Amino acid sequence: MPSIFNKSGGKSDFKKIDYTRHFGLSGRWMSKTVLGLILVIFVVTIGSVVVNKPAPLMPDPLPKGHQLFTEKCEACHINGLLSFHKDGVGAFYKNDAGSFDKACIKCHTLGDHAEVIASSSCTTCHGQHQPNISVVSIPDGFCVKCHANLLKAKKGTPPGFDENIQSFNQGHPEFKVLLKEGNVTKRVSLDDRDHLSDTARIKLNHALHLKPNIRGPNGPAKLECKNCHEASVDGTNMVPVTYEKNCKTCHDLRFDPKNPDRLIPHASPEEVTNYLRLSMTEAYADKPYESERRRRLPGSRMESNSLPLASRVAKEILKVEHLLYNVTCNKCHMIDKKNASLPRIQKTDIPTVWLTHARFQHQTHLQLKCEACHQDVGKSKVTTDVLLPKIQVCQDCHQGNREQADCITCHVYHKPSKSKIEKHPFTIPDLLRGGKQASFLKNHEIMRDTDGAGRGNL
Repeated sequence: MPSIFNKSGGKSDFKKIDYTRHFGLSGRWMSKTVLGLILVIFVVTIGSVVVNKPAPLMPDPLPKGHQLFTEKCEACHINGLLSFHKDGVGAFYKNDAGSFDKACIKCHTLGDHAEVIASSSCTTCHGQHQPNISVVSIPDGFCVKCHANLLKAKKGTPPGFDENIQSFNQGHPEFKVLLKEGNVTKRVSLDDRDHLSDTARIKLNHALHLKPNIRGPNGPAKLECKNCHEASVDGTNMVPVTYEKNCKTCHDLRFDPKNPDRLIPHASPEEVTNYLRLSMTEAYADKPYESERRRRLPGSRMESNSLPLASRVAKEILKVEHLLYNVTCNKCHMIDKKNASLPRIQKTDIPTVWLTHARFQHQTHLQLKCEACHQDVGKSKVTTDVLLPKIQVCQDCHQGNREQADCITCHVYHKPSKSKIEKHPFTIPDLLRGGKQASFLKNHEIMRDTDGAGRGNL
């Protein structure tokens, strides 16, 4: 039998086999290292899916608000596992644009703005797996794409807003407020002097109220803006001014010097009359009433001129109402005295939100004096003055590297039409523990089957 060792050093006479060439895997890029890496990736992938913990495959952590879904990729990637995305994003989890939307609207409601653009996917603007960037932090480029040429974006349909806006400091128009005149509501620019007028049905002199040593309930006083104006708890709007909370201390409604503790309610004329009738009846029930006696002529008899209680009360009510509707109430309110037994107090209609297409946080501007932005308030003597700051006041700070000036600082893209509380598919253990993959897919199948759009009954 021939030896299997050669005579030179004991090496085998068998030829070396090239497995990559033998199995058709030859190529410049193919090597044992590459094959090993592919094998490792395959093992990690299968292992992660088997134990339902795909986190090792995740490109980056999820942003705040979605971190409960860290180990539940299928909560968003609902079209199946182990399928590559067509553009390579989110590999191992196949998705199309519509599928992402189906997952998003299970938790998020959409506003009217979403129907304007042609994009069919939430992911067009909202990225994921970017832990240091908020999912709602949208670069201006997404907005400018349409608003830089809004006429073109709307395919020739005249837009209701300015057509060429590049940024807050380039092309952004002057702020516009929503004003109501009768049954007509219109948006008016703050620099439109001919049409800009506060239409609230109230009389208020800011300059008078801000004077030093103004008469107060306990002597001379110095009022500040905060004495009447208060930000809401969330800091977004101002709490409406009310008589009971903001005006009554200085402007009480005493009507009888003999009974200074009796105050007329700040209510409708009908309620005021009812209160006066009860109050006067109680006050004069046990007191004799005589009208002014005429001077007695010599030889004539003294006449008492006594009146019944109801007549006395009616006479006193007329006196008080004359004072109320011609002096007291008339100082602040618009009063209509035509064609009615009682005057009609016009509804004040003071706006609670002026800039309806933007949002503003007073809370983040508390280091500023009110007059720093509302610059003409100390000079305003009539209610028709609109005392909002113009855009230039905001641009003094919000530009360049000074302060944030991107679109979403002030504007909301998805403006909710109404608050919705729906039946959602997740329980607390589902979110915290990860749950079973099948339960999520089942819930998403139910969602897809409710209607063709995958919106269920939202």
